Amino acid sequence: MKQLLTIFVTALINISFSLVYAQPVQNSTQPANQALREINYQPKLITDISNYLGDYKLVNISLGANQEIYLLAVNSVPEPEKGSIATFPPSKTRSLHNYKVVIIAKDSTEQFKIENESWNYHFVQPIDNNNNILLAGGRSHYYKDNSYDKNGRVFNKQGDLLRDFLLGDGIQDLQVSSQNSIWTSYFDEGVFGNYGWEDPVGSVGLRAWDANGYEIYKYDNSGKHIISDCYALNVLDDNNVWFYFYTDFDLANKQRESMKYYKTNIAGADGFIVYDKYVLFRGGYRNHNNYFLYKLNPGGMKLLGEVKMFDEDGKFIETNFFAYRSSRMILLSGMKLYSVDLSKLLRNAKLN
Repeated sequence: MKQLLTIFVTALINISFSLVYAQPVQNSTQPANQALREINYQPKLITDISNYLGDYKLVNISLGANQEIYLLAVNSVPEPEKGSIATFPPSKTRSLHNYKVVIIAKDSTEQFKIENESWNYHFVQPIDNNNNILLAGGRSHYYKDNSYDKNGRVFNKQGDLLRDFLLGDGIQDLQVSSQNSIWTSYFDEGVFGNYGWEDPVGSVGLRAWDANGYEIYKYDNSGKHIISDCYALNVLDDNNVWFYFYTDFDLANKQRESMKYYKTNIAGADGFIVYDKYVLFRGGYRNHNNYFLYKLNPGGMKLLGEVKMFDEDGKFIETNFFAYRSSRMILLSGMKLYSVDLSKLLRNAKLN
């Protein structure tokens, strides 16, 4: 009961933040009377994905460690479970579903199917040196007989299951590094516990696992920088991991054994990319189609400007799916896939 009350209070706090912080405010390094610079940018059009999907429904877009684009689609979207105050995606489904994985590389495209699955998958990533595919569900139940849902499942490209393991309930983001480590971050229910978890796997907010699902890292979720909800995760490699988290909306950078924190003045961003000393956040609460550019300084972060994305016809880009990794962000508008490169954006804005 205490855990459920904590979840409820956290949700109320999130709502209150959404009403107060619709967009970043100017910080002390920028004069209050200085207008926020507006930067217009045209991302690169990659492809129209409608031919790849056919009658399948898109579930997830992600970027692999080598910057290939991964699409996960399903023939029929599983019905959510109805709770007392909200609906949740089930870990398993009553009927069987067929999944399709599409891999879009620079000079090639590959696709294959994983059929007759009762598991509800939300994430896709390459693993085993890009030879196999990791599919993961965001939810996992803990049952009264002490069993649990193993929500990480590795398949070969013929659709055969190779192995499965537990990654924890309440996964917010999942990225596999070039070293085949699986990094998982958790939203509030994964941190505080639900679905039968009294001692949740995600209580630390951020974990890493080897390719067989054995723990190799967990965040020290104590002291000054507490993760109640990890909003965004960006894994450059195992020695350079960035994450952005609630309650204080800090941006953290783990480099080998050291950790550095940056105070931000943006609440509710759901993704970000990094290049050199620059960070581009995707929006804030209720503002996810605008982007905010910051520079990392020794004393904190300086807001440089607001970035707006426009397509090849000059139309403002509104996204229905997105993905991000390192300095690259992928935007899906309708069925058109666009690529944002932060280094190119900085050059166009004459900031680099």
